[in-house]
Amino acid sequence: MPNNPPTGINYGERLYHRGMKKREELEIRIRNAKSEQQRKEIEGLTFEPKTNTKNYVREQKTEDLLINYGKRKEEVLNYQRALKEHEEMTECKF
Repeated sequence: MPNNPPTGINYGERLYHRGMKKREELEIRIRNAKSEQQRKEIEGLTFEPKTNTKNYVREQKTEDLLINYGKRKEEVLNYQRALKEHEEMTECKF
């Protein structure tokens, strides 16, 4: 498509050519803006994970912690079972 439309064409065709030229310019500006935005986004991407710098030292090994947790849990369950059994036995009058 020529940049300058021929002068021998009617006014409607000149408007059409002008509109097409503006449309192409707009599309170019949009593409440039998108590529610039993507460039800025990529430029801002610097992946540096934030890690915990404090060294946490446990008093016990993880295995021992889990074993103790299981023992406490079992004690609580046994206590609850004993209470429930005691309540059931107090209701019985035989």
